[in-house]
Amino acid sequence: HQDVVEASGKWKHEAFSGDIAEGRIWGRGTVDTKGALCAILESVEDLIAEGHDPYCDIYIASSNNEEITGDGAVKTVEYLYEKGIRFDLVMDEGGSVNAEENHVTKSLYPHNAMIGIFEKGRANIKFIARSHGGHASVPFVNNPFARLSKLVYIIENRNPFKKRITRPVRVQYKAMAPYMRHFRHRLLYGNLWLFAPVAPYIMHRLGGPMGAVVKTTCIFTMAEGSRGANVIPEMASMTANCRFMIHEPLAPSYKKLGRLAKKLGLQMEMITGFDVPPVADMKCYAYQYVNKSIKNIFGDIPRVPYIMLAGTDARHYTKICDCVLRFVPLMMTAQQLNSAHAVNENLSVESLARGVKFYREFIRNYGTSI
Repeated sequence: HQDVVEASGKWKHEAFSGDIAEGRIWGRGTVDTKGALCAILESVEDLIAEGHDPYCDIYIASSNNEEITGDGAVKTVEYLYEKGIRFDLVMDEGGSVNAEENHVTKSLYPHNAMIGIFEKGRANIKFIARSHGGHASVPFVNNPFARLSKLVYIIENRNPFKKRITRPVRVQYKAMAPYMRHFRHRLLYGNLWLFAPVAPYIMHRLGGPMGAVVKTTCIFTMAEGSRGANVIPEMASMTANCRFMIHEPLAPSYKKLGRLAKKLGLQMEMITGFDVPPVADMKCYAYQYVNKSIKNIFGDIPRVPYIMLAGTDARHYTKICDCVLRFVPLMMTAQQLNSAHAVNENLSVESLARGVKFYREFIRNYGTSI
């Protein structure tokens, strides 16, 4: 997608300048995700100029409203579906090549490539509590925020969602295990089949990304009530952002939350929601070719299929493709990855150049061999 989020805060270089300094390109969107789009366009223009005739049709699609959950990609997929067009492969934003920076030579060394094979479903759900309201000097029990707070407590402390080691989790951690620093992690994640009865609960307790891959998550992000500090609201609400895992998708998760809401006298409504998309086919030619291409350009680095916790437009394309991957061939340090949606977003010139090379060779040789 070519749209970006706002650029507030104090920037080292103007947010939309595209300045090139210190071996980097500075500006909003360099990481998310104009860098990859520019690399694609540059590689295709080069191949056209050379008169290259690709093995198969190549489509470039870029929506202008991904950051606001718009319908650009939705309409693109609808158009292609109506035309009866299906794809061998779709590659969208997602994982990248994690890199380390040499502070002497200012060059990047790739460490591993993260290939998104799946992303969680997601929804924004609003919970509403009503009452007769009143003056804060005369409080009453089970007021709107009290009931909403009970819901927050239950979800935070008695997580109602199933913890399970699903196939995508096993695939991800089996690939990661040999490269983990600590023996206990290599032992646990390399043998999830053995630790299946306890591993989901250990990962849940650890929290963070490890906890998020074994369950549906629900976190409250917005709240509304009265406009006066001395007014008990007649209506208060809290909105939760939910991310659904493959073993407990949108419908059963929504039903489970509905039962909790009903017990507490709350109403519930879906604001937006997308169910869990299919996992990418990892046995097909396209997936194997992506792996080979990464090896050819970045060397024999670990290539890890992983579960993407954030959302992308890629999910829409699963309707017309069995191998939808979330991967951009850009090398990024931890600082650069974290600069997406933050101040001083930047991408190294070296990374962009290698991204162009990746796409050139990828298109040039697709369909010829593994």
